[in-house]
Amino acid sequence: MNIFAFGRVLWRLFFIQSSWNFNNMQGIGFYHASWPLLRTLRLPETTIRNFARYFNTNPYLAGISVGVALHYEYKHGSHLATDYKSALSSFLGAVGDGFFWATFRPAIFAVGVVLAMYEPTRPFAFWIPLVVYASVTILTRIVGFFMGYHYGMEVIHRLRPDILHTVIDGLKHSHYFLAGLLTTIVLHRITEQFEMAYVALAGGILILTLALFHFMRVNLFVIVAALLVLILEFLGIMQWPHT
Repeated sequence: MNIFAFGRVLWRLFFIQSSWNFNNMQGIGFYHASWPLLRTLRLPETTIRNFARYFNTNPYLAGISVGVALHYEYKHGSHLATDYKSALSSFLGAVGDGFFWATFRPAIFAVGVVLAMYEPTRPFAFWIPLVVYASVTILTRIVGFFMGYHYGMEVIHRLRPDILHTVIDGLKHSHYFLAGLLTTIVLHRITEQFEMAYVALAGGILILTLALFHFMRVNLFVIVAALLVLILEFLGIMQWPHT
């Protein structure tokens, strides 16, 4: 097996949404990512075209579907690879969106907002969430592709959906802790030196965003909380302690 072909597939997985469209979503990106290995096979034209058909899933887990499809085409010569691709897309989309979009991303960047509240940790407030998030997503793409290629459809059991759901539930619970922590820190900083009018204003904004948080608008809550901190910083309302 050509190791360079594997490397090209992995590289192209990072651009699987570059040809996203309303007709076949990520289908062209799926075909483009698979092509370095597909070109080494003597497949019927109709089979190759099937790789560009409709496909839509979480982009970080798309490599699993690419690996599974190539597993059956390359190792078994099964032209049902695209059927397996379609079967996996819904499952991986639900798991990936639930983990990355709804839980992991809001939690890791809420940690960044908390770090920005204090002078000693402020220089790391941007880099720590960025490095952690990028590392997890890059490893997910690479490891997911090789697991899909090695195990085929057996990868579903290897992913351990029960553990994934436990992790997702745990991260969702962490949102409540981080939301309470952000709210407490912001209000505490304001009440240290400023009038109650500022406390009422900040409290009203945070109550509104907490209501949005309750209705699962977690990303919006983190964004509004971060903007509030930024506005208070530049208006001089919040005085950061210096050591």
